[in-house]
Amino acid sequence: MKKEFLMKRVIPLVLALLMVGGTLLTLLPVKSYAADPNARPQGSASINMVPITNYPQVVFYDHEGNAIDIIKELDLASDANSPYYNKDGSDPSALTNILLEDKNLRYTKNTVYYKKDGSAEKSWNFSKVDLIFAYADHDYKLGDNVSPDSLSKMFDGVAYLHYGDIRIEADEVRFMKSRKSRLISEIRFNKVDFFDGEHNKMTLYLQYLENSNPSDQGADTAVSIMHKGNIEYTFTRMMLDRKNEAPSDPEDPPKPPPEDDKDEPVIKSATPYIIVDEYSIGGNQQVRAGDSFTLNLNCMNTHKRIPLENIILKVATSDGLQLTNSSNTFYIKSLGRGSSFDKELRISALPNAEAKSHTITLTFSYEYIADDARQKGEMSQEITIPVIQQDRFSADPVSGVSEATVGEEVDIVAKYINKSRGELFNLTATMECDDSIRCDEKIQHKGNIVPGGSGDLEFTLTGSTAGTYECSILYTYEDALANTKQLRIPFEVTFVEAPVMEWDDPMMDIPAGNEMMLDENGNPIDPNAPVQQGMSKQQIAAISVGAALLILIAAVIIIKKRKAAHEFEDDDENI
Repeated sequence: MKKEFLMKRVIPLVLALLMVGGTLLTLLPVKSYAADPNARPQGSASINMVPITNYPQVVFYDHEGNAIDIIKELDLASDANSPYYNKDGSDPSALTNILLEDKNLRYTKNTVYYKKDGSAEKSWNFSKVDLIFAYADHDYKLGDNVSPDSLSKMFDGVAYLHYGDIRIEADEVRFMKSRKSRLISEIRFNKVDFFDGEHNKMTLYLQYLENSNPSDQGADTAVSIMHKGNIEYTFTRMMLDRKNEAPSDPEDPPKPPPEDDKDEPVIKSATPYIIVDEYSIGGNQQVRAGDSFTLNLNCMNTHKRIPLENIILKVATSDGLQLTNSSNTFYIKSLGRGSSFDKELRISALPNAEAKSHTITLTFSYEYIADDARQKGEMSQEITIPVIQQDRFSADPVSGVSEATVGEEVDIVAKYINKSRGELFNLTATMECDDSIRCDEKIQHKGNIVPGGSGDLEFTLTGSTAGTYECSILYTYEDALANTKQLRIPFEVTFVEAPVMEWDDPMMDIPAGNEMMLDENGNPIDPNAPVQQGMSKQQIAAISVGAALLILIAAVIIIKKRKAAHEFEDDDENI
């Protein structure tokens, strides 16, 4: 009975649980390593960091920012005893940098020394250095089908150094594949200045994400695994203070410091600054007077090593601009090294703001810790906001243009006015007409027009062909920001042909080259009429009547004179 119970109840239950568990396992993401027996098991998060030969490397920079090429200056590539000997004539990148563990290299806080075999020691002053580390992860073996070009897509890494109280972010983490298919990480710290002479150890921390790529690893599901690790690196040949260097033999007296180290100046940390890296005014290029806009600021800490604290931002606007809905002072608690923050300011342009570029002054005051002391800094920067006045230039329509005869002149009078609050510059008016219309002065220059200023223009048009023509006056001018603008005023002008006179018309036209002939009554004489010979009867009768009248008048005058003379003689006798 008991055996039957086990067969019927317990065993089926166990089988069911196994089936459910198997199903759940198939749903989990599985990473494929191309059946590589040396591949890292999934879930491992440590890195077996093994240093690579010829690393770490260092590049020293002088105070002007130029790299000090020690290998070239001392011709180390041609020295068979030098680790930089170039025996095959190639130019590998490793030979461009000095090995940090080179036994001939030593350095203080400000000076690097190198002694070439058989030569005197030479020194250079430096301010910053590049540090390049490289480590292989011996717990991770890349598949044979992984190409070096695909490593940047498969891995994404970050790294930083702890040096005393300072944490320095790596500038670049680059991945390579070794000849034994190991994953190599090259970590670069560019132009840092942490050789302070107080510490000779640092801790390098590296982490990278492994992004499964189906094309390289054959995985069905893409997953990310984080690998991380750290290693302590000691500056074994860093001379913390050459002046206190112990002699090689305790019985020998201490050697005096070299001439180069006497009264060596102490170089303080570079001063950090805050600058406005970018700004915009809401996507616009200009602001109209009377409008409000949002000023977007991106402010950055320029120092790569020193964080800033207790930041006060003060905003001062010039005449014509003012802040709205906020005070002019803002507080930012902290700003990391090389980091930035965004700030939005709501600003209005006053209606009477002059059309020009207005300034906004941003003043940053802040605190920071450098050279073991809390210090204060201040930085001011100006940005410009172009403000324009609303363009209200206008011109009256051209009216009262009378119809004219072909060949006659028509006077066109146009008036304009500047209604805006800003001055307009270089006003020019151009008459645009058909080629058959002549204008003696097509272009007229009026110069600058003050706010509220007005004027008029006069053009004279002469038509050579009858018809109605569309013309226009084109006004061209510049605003306060030198933007060119135009206004066109269209109008029409009509020219008609002159009337033609007929012979029976009192006002008939006279053919060119002929003189008009009129009779005694003022009537035109037909030049084609036949010419009459002698005088007509009417002419003879008129002449006869005229002659008779003259004879009669002369006879009356003679008789009256004789009678008067006779009466005079009679009177004389009586006396």
